Amino acid sequence: MERAVKKLWRKQMTRKLVDPVLDEQYVIRFEPSKVFFVSRKNDTEQQAVYLEMDQVVYQLHPLYERFRGSTDSYLENVFQTNRIWNFFDVSYGLDIKVNKGPGQEKGWEVWMGEDLGFATAHQWEAREYVKGLLSDEACWFEKVAKRELDLVL
Repeated sequence: MERAVKKLWRKQMTRKLVDPVLDEQYVIRFEPSKVFFVSRKNDTEQQAVYLEMDQVVYQLHPLYERFRGSTDSYLENVFQTNRIWNFFDVSYGLDIKVNKGPGQEKGWEVWMGEDLGFATAHQWEAREYVKGLLSDEACWFEKVAKRELDLVL
């Protein structure tokens, strides 16, 4: 996560995180010497300013642990409620949106910025793909590519 926070801070970007299960929203705005962290929970808004990267990572850690530990619940919620799950990946800070796939059948789309990065009708594939974006470890498709195809991504 430190890598993504460092990159977002260096480029002075803003990221919005949406927790569709708990109905929480976060806006993180990186400026040259500080980071504004706004959270909205139950119609209550809290604002904080952080001056060090470790403070930002510390605030994000519980949220990302919740995402990693309950990925299936988030995918089910996205499918059933047609809401969007928004976060940034922990390696590059890319804006990630997970939403229900088109049509009435079960499926998910994972968007990286404005580009469709992954689409599947299988929850286990969506789960493993999303966990790769939420984890500092190599994701499942990198492991498979390396093992099966001897590729390095």
